[in-house]
Formats: sequence, C-alpha cells, structure tokens
Amino acid sequence: MPDYYPGSSRQQKTYTETVQEPQHELDDLPELGKPSFYLLNGKPTGLYRIGSLALALNRKPNTIRKWEVQGIIPNSSMMSSSPDQRGKRRLYTREQIETLRNIAFEEGLLYPGGGGKWKHVEKTNFREKAAKAFII
Repeated sequence: MPDYYPGSSRQQKTYTETVQEPQHELDDLPELGKPSFYLLNGKPTGLYRIGSLALALNRKPNTIRKWEVQGIIPNSSMMSSSPDQRGKRRLYTREQIETLRNIAFEEGLLYPGGGGKWKHVEKTNFREKAAKAFII
C-alpha cells in the first residue's frame, strides 16, 4: 500500500542517495596545438607550452603552475625566454604530456567523479608517480 503525504492525495516519493562513480576510459590525447621547435642535443624537437599540458590534464594553466610550485608535478626542465618580455615559458615534450595524462587517469584526476566533484590531488599518489616518471 503506497504512503501519502500528510493531508494530501499525492503519493510519497522515495529517494535513494547513491551516487555512482562514472566510468571513464582514457581518451586519445586532445589536439595540443602546434608545437614550437627548438634544438635539443643538436636535433629539432617539438615542445608544447603549459596551456597544452593543462588541456591534456583537463585543467587550467594556473592550476598547472600551482601544482608545479607545490611540487605536485616536476618543474619543467625546459624553459624559453619570451621575446615580448612576459617572462620564461615552461615547455614540455609530447611524451611528458602523455605520461602525466596517463598518471592522472590512473589516479582518477582526469575527470570529475560522482556528483561532478574533482578528486583532491593531495589524496592520490600522483605526486610520487609523476616524480618517478621524470627522474633523469
């Protein structure tokens, strides 16, 4: 027998508070834009700016800068001076971007979780894995 709201002819609705974690697969790397080419060890190498890394990690560039300052991701080992006096540019290889993206996916940081909330990077092993991946 259905329950009714007090003093009403409407049936009561039952709600469940289960939030299911969305299942994601690692998509292909998004279009990173055109790399800038620099000579590295005598051979031209395509390097990407911080915006490309941010796009690959599904974050904003200022989040990537903050993570770098906090030591969550390793400091960029390649920097270029900007001709327009805005400072140095952090540069990343495609392999570095792919590696950080794979680690972020493994740790559940690439997409928001259940309820649309992002997992806290401090509560994962992202920092340790990223540091190991970039040991030279």
